[in-house]
Amino acid sequence: MIDGSLKSVLDNEKISKALIDNSVEKLSSNKRLYIFSDHCDSRKPYSKKLENLGKVRDLNSNIINGFTTLGSVILDENKKELTLSNISVQSNREPTFVTKKEFKDYNDNKIKNTQRVQEIDKMVKEDSLHTMSTLLYKHLKQQSEALKKENPNLSICHVHDRGCDSIEYLEFIKETLQDDVVVRAKRSRNSEQTKINPKTSRKVKIKLIDSEFVSSFTTLYHFKSNILKHIW
Repeated sequence: MIDGSLKSVLDNEKISKALIDNSVEKLSSNKRLYIFSDHCDSRKPYSKKLENLGKVRDLNSNIINGFTTLGSVILDENKKELTLSNISVQSNREPTFVTKKEFKDYNDNKIKNTQRVQEIDKMVKEDSLHTMSTLLYKHLKQQSEALKKENPNLSICHVHDRGCDSIEYLEFIKETLQDDVVVRAKRSRNSEQTKINPKTSRKVKIKLIDSEFVSSFTTLYHFKSNILKHIW
């Protein structure tokens, strides 16, 4: 409060923990749960002084002030109802935020700014670096581990729209969390894996559906003309 009587601040971490604790208490006795997660921009076009105010796109694709949120709901098959299970907020203006491209350039030693390289070095060593991927991983891991701690035999399936169809993410779900996943993706989607084209001798991207990982674990279902649903 203005008079200094406020003893506790309701922040992102506290809200997240409260939601996870509630979902564990309410749903951990189930045999199978489906966690639906998606990103959404929180647009603040008239805000100028919020802490770490980032940049997002409006509905016309213009860059404006705002934050990126990641929300999850859990489907209870028995009762046919949804429970809000977690919410995370990310700003691309936080000191510890690094874009996917910049982090790739860092790993490939392509950043020429020595000071920036040292900053990222420090964040990597302190495990404080944030990307949109690390936000997603932390967000899902918190829920999966909390639910399985209460019920080790619980089966969890994560459901996502397009944007979460990278090989790295799918491996994280299967190998780290040991959960199932359903992801919607374009048939033409490229993976991060590459191969040499024998005709041109040039390096080319491997289609996601042709990648070794997806071919080993995925059943593909065609929807309309160019949409695939990946089910493990």
